[in-house]
Amino acid sequence: MLGPTMTFVHCNALADDELSMMADAGCTASISPDIELQMGTAGRQRAGLLRAGIRPSLSIDVCASNGGHMFGTMRATIGTQRGFDNADALQRGESLQQLELTCRQVLEFATIEGARACGIDHKVGSLTPGKRADIVLLRTDDLGMTPMNNPIGAVVYNAQPGARRHDPRRRNGRQARRATRRRGRGARAPAGERVARRHPPPRWGRNGARIGGDWIPASYEPQPAEV
Repeated sequence: MLGPTMTFVHCNALADDELSMMADAGCTASISPDIELQMGTAGRQRAGLLRAGIRPSLSIDVCASNGGHMFGTMRATIGTQRGFDNADALQRGESLQQLELTCRQVLEFATIEGARACGIDHKVGSLTPGKRADIVLLRTDDLGMTPMNNPIGAVVYNAQPGARRHDPRRRNGRQARRATRRRGRGARAPAGERVARRHPPPRWGRNGARIGGDWIPASYEPQPAEV
């Protein structure tokens, strides 16, 4: 009965062998991390799904208690999973050396994996030649998105809904809504632009910083005090 047209939601109580059966049959999965956490059913199913070869999509479930937007759901996804991973490491008396779940994976959960679960990944879900240009343009000059040295990390951790943070959506390449705020004569420059004027960002490559979404800042190590 299992097949690629079936999407399993939450998957909190499924064992590893059941997840493997889903993967073998081409099934998809959808998780709602913040709702699952509120209900006390959040577990390590994300790691189990990935081990089985299933890349989940994200769902809202109860928009009355989580705001109903994908930006918050992405943060809840990566925040809860990293919390579980760190708790497991501490329980073993270890320090977590590598993060298993990346920002790039979470962004894909919210985009292409959702399209794949709905069976329309050949039309939407990624910026690919031949697909519909359904996109959301995010502002990068706002203080919350500055500095833009890790674009994917900034989207997953910092982006917010609202006119202040995102520019008009484009559906199939056409503008779907107008920005509700425009800069007029005498208007102040965006916060990010004002900060950049006072404190120019460091040159690319300093401390190993790079674009592409896979850069993670090195841990801070205090220097010994001079005697």
